[in-house]
Amino acid sequence: MDELIANVDNEYQNYNPVILNRIFLTLQGCMIEVMKDNGGNRYKIPHMNKESLEAVGMLPESLSYDREIVEKAIELLNN
Repeated sequence: MDELIANVDNEYQNYNPVILNRIFLTLQGCMIEVMKDNGGNRYKIPHMNKESLEAVGMLPESLSYDREIVEKAIELLNN
């Protein structure tokens, strides 16, 4: 198990941070869409033209969202 953890950590540390940022932006976009769908999975993966934004230096490190979306998701989880 220690070897597996070390290998995963090594790969993560050596992975291209540009690609990691793209992956996490997609994950964040999907999480926002799931919250909008009340926890469902009837959404399309949001596309934000990451390569184009990156080329002009405008690719964000994180996505913003409406506070109401999160509050609604928390309310659904508490019920």
